[in-house]
Amino acid sequence: MAFYRQAGDIPPKRHTQHRRPDGGLYAEELMGEDGFVADSSLLYHRGIAALPGRGLRDLQLRTAEDRP
Repeated sequence: MAFYRQAGDIPPKRHTQHRRPDGGLYAEELMGEDGFVADSSLLYHRGIAALPGRGLRDLQLRTAEDRP
């Protein structure tokens, strides 16, 4: 049986556009213990925080064959 808890403003349906009062979008994040299998929480953030000192240009993309 699902257990729901609401803290703050949420959209009427999950996985739909949820807009801030200024018209911008909240960022949606699904956080769980074991992916989509176990209990999870759907979180809405005002903005997406970036790691300090790292940008997308600094990331090195590799395939499985590139691993040592």
